[in-house]
Amino acid sequence: MQLLEPVSDENSYDEDEIDSHQLNDDDIETSATNKVNQLEPFIFEQCKVQIVITLLPTQQTGDRPVMIAASSHGDFPVVTILNQEELGDFPPAIVQLLDELKADFPNRQIRRNIAQTKVVKTNKPPTAQAPTRTQTASSDITKPGSNTTQISLF
Repeated sequence: MQLLEPVSDENSYDEDEIDSHQLNDDDIETSATNKVNQLEPFIFEQCKVQIVITLLPTQQTGDRPVMIAASSHGDFPVVTILNQEELGDFPPAIVQLLDELKADFPNRQIRRNIAQTKVVKTNKPPTAQAPTRTQTASSDITKPGSNTTQISLF
């Protein structure tokens, strides 16, 4: 486990000094994320807490599993899985968002089909190769990862 250096004037850079350092995009993103996380205290009421609710596909038994994860400071989340019945009713604001999402599914499927068509057209193999099979909307139904609904509250 590596100990973090204490925040002090010696460890901070002004904007001109940062520009002079050669950082790649990953370093910049990680540095910015760590700086924000270091500024927030480890006091629940005074820091950002992210809650993610993932509605998993309904099982053959009729139960819909729900995964709930909570985290803060960019650290790993605590997670629990329960049935939607155990969770109870969602607040009206979440119900409204889910209704809007569900109503927009046809548009979202059209956009995905258009995007997939563009990818297939730009990635056409040379004529000497055998044509590759493209996915249809019906094949997506069998993919377990594509049937999840995720709600992030932060």
